[in-house]
Amino acid sequence: ANALKKYGWSVSLAYSVASPKQSNQEYADIYDEIYSICSIQQFIEFINKSEFDYVHSSNEPDFLTMILNQTNKTIIHDCHDLSSAYKSMTPEEMYIEFEANRESDGVIYTTEGIRDEALKKFNIPIEKTFVLENLISEELAPQKKYKKISDSDYELHCVYEGGVIPHDKESHRYFEVIWKQLAEAGVHVHFYTNCERTYCEYLESLHKRIHFEGNFSSKQLAQEMTKYDVGLCILNVTEKNKQYLEFASPNKIQEYVNAGIPVAVGNILSQKQFVEKNGFGKEIDFNNNILEQIGDIAQIEIKENILHKKGLTLESKIPELINFYETCRGLEL
Repeated sequence: ANALKKYGWSVSLAYSVASPKQSNQEYADIYDEIYSICSIQQFIEFINKSEFDYVHSSNEPDFLTMILNQTNKTIIHDCHDLSSAYKSMTPEEMYIEFEANRESDGVIYTTEGIRDEALKKFNIPIEKTFVLENLISEELAPQKKYKKISDSDYELHCVYEGGVIPHDKESHRYFEVIWKQLAEAGVHVHFYTNCERTYCEYLESLHKRIHFEGNFSSKQLAQEMTKYDVGLCILNVTEKNKQYLEFASPNKIQEYVNAGIPVAVGNILSQKQFVEKNGFGKEIDFNNNILEQIGDIAQIEIKENILHKKGLTLESKIPELINFYETCRGLEL
């Protein structure tokens, strides 16, 4: 929203569950207006009578996009991921996902892999699609950097930020085994998440080197993470989720780099290729010396403003995004 406003656009928000005033106060002031979705009929009438040129709709949940496709506006479906690629769905859920992707005027995907999958699955014309990776805003660059914890105790300190799923060994966000292995190898694991506190405390109890640090806003977190040596993007890979993870675009990689710290990734080829190609980090092989590998990654220098220099910030993609919006409107007309 902020990036579009810099190009003279007016951006409002409609929400179905909670206003940012309740859940993300730091984002509450960036919108021109904030509207509550009270009922389906009210929402359709509101959109039809409004002067909006475009409605950019998230796929959480897909059915909001399907509803919006009944309106007289240009609808852009922002497909963060394909639910059918990683979970079992009812026939109704599959139909809703199909309609949201197939019938929208345009669809945004986070990776080329997800777009390729969608093109085959839904038979969408490629000109109706756009790839916008999970890039972070230049506004999130840390204003200051903290002294490294390792400068004081001479031990290695890694950080994980993001979702944590309790007890589900099939989830890619199940970390009990991975973090315990890291801790037993001599590596500290600090994690930031909005997961329920009781489970976070349970994770801490697994080893003295696992530390729950709370939940911070994006801007605060960018500064907090500067005090660590390595960012962790080592996910729980199973036969069931491996294909989905190959297509995924985890924003945490860029967020670690934004904080000036290199990244350790697991055995996901696309993530390994991305960090190694850009000099951001390396893969960890848990069958070899873990402490030594983390130490090697910690030595990788992340240069100032490297994401901006490589064109890996959200702002660098906004002109292309605006062009895509305008193309979708032309296709609709």
